[in-house]
Amino acid sequence: MSLENYEGSAFVLSLLCLIYCLTAKRRQYRLPQGLKHMVLNQHCVFLVMLTCTLFSSLASVGGQHLQAAASERVVFWQYLLHAAYFFFHTLLPVSFALYIMDVNGASIGRHRGFFLLFSLPFLLCEVLVLTNSLTGYVFYMDEQFLYHRGPLILLIYAIGMGYLLLGFIFFFRYQRAIPRADSLAIGVMMGLSALGIVVQGIRSELLVELFGESLTCLGMMVMLEERSGHIDPVTGVLNRVALVDANRRLIENGQSYRMVLVRLTDLALFTRLFKGREVESLLMAVASWLTSLAGEQDLFHYRDRDFAILYSDGTDYEAGEAADRILERFGQDWKSGGVSLQLEAAVCVLRVPEDVSTLDELMELLTSDYRRRGMGSHLVSFDEISSFQRSRRIEQALREAVADQRLRVWYQPIWSVEQRRTVAAEALLNVDSEALRGLSPEIYIPIAERSGIIREI
Repeated sequence: MSLENYEGSAFVLSLLCLIYCLTAKRRQYRLPQGLKHMVLNQHCVFLVMLTCTLFSSLASVGGQHLQAAASERVVFWQYLLHAAYFFFHTLLPVSFALYIMDVNGASIGRHRGFFLLFSLPFLLCEVLVLTNSLTGYVFYMDEQFLYHRGPLILLIYAIGMGYLLLGFIFFFRYQRAIPRADSLAIGVMMGLSALGIVVQGIRSELLVELFGESLTCLGMMVMLEERSGHIDPVTGVLNRVALVDANRRLIENGQSYRMVLVRLTDLALFTRLFKGREVESLLMAVASWLTSLAGEQDLFHYRDRDFAILYSDGTDYEAGEAADRILERFGQDWKSGGVSLQLEAAVCVLRVPEDVSTLDELMELLTSDYRRRGMGSHLVSFDEISSFQRSRRIEQALREAVADQRLRVWYQPIWSVEQRRTVAAEALLNVDSEALRGLSPEIYIPIAERSGIIREI
């Protein structure tokens, strides 16, 4: 493959990737509002990477064509294309490092000062590019209108390698925050990108850097951006797999955040009364309203009747206000198949790590039963959920003990002072279970009565 073909291939690959992302019609590629949300959004940063690779390769190919016809007539356009190449190409390493930080959550919770220091080397490169017509520090054209590297071109490459190294540091430091498959994909892509930078930095005539970067973008799109397995097929919002990945990333980075849980407590009733299509229409209506409420925050439909809004940088007030609005909305009718009906919901505001601190604890809590029967739509506190969880564990331990015949009866004699003899005995139940050891029967007998296990006991 000729050197020009490497640049042309980079342009084609970048263009195809960008077209796919912009026509995928998925929520992840809808640009968020505000610079902060854009910087912290991996999909937005990925679009920036694709755009930089696209325009860099386009400018490089155009510059090579004009180089063959170098003359005073085209020198302006020749210079403009070279300047455009460096302008977009210097943005690529910093966006690459930021993308790695967004994928593993290392960018969440960072102060403005961090991002200011993070962007200073990039801003220096852009200043050198924009003032190059006065200084010639990056590149210059000789009397024959031929392109030459400037004295500070190696500084730009060194800064690019610095950002790549910073990406490596954040990648290895927060490696546990992402699934192993994603971690392996990022490692391979980073190695490929670094190889292209090193080769072209040493041998300027080998124009392979952009080709390697375009391959990196293609690999990331296939392995990291293509998240059809993270989308719920009914509602079109994020699913349980995406919820696990998002919480793993935040918990492993030690972030403090809030989740608003919404459980449709009477969905099973409507599932029995209506056809499957009408129930799906109802879920889509609920998901659509919750999406509008969530705004820039992620919405998950992680079980048939369960939704969650994740406020990665939210406050107790913001999450509490969302919970109030949800309860207010569920006090009104929903429409499905031309029928108006009233849905009930149990809503809970969960604080991480104040309430739960590990991913296992969180997933156990999300699957626990925390509704109050006959209460209509209501707010549930974390203490109530913990109580529900504890009762559920005790009930499960009782069922296992009955099935394994690990019940023991101890007889406590009752002594009659008047008759001076034992006149009766009180039967005391002892359950040989590690989960129930040390618990008073006053705690687990009422649970056995409510669950019906008392008959078997």
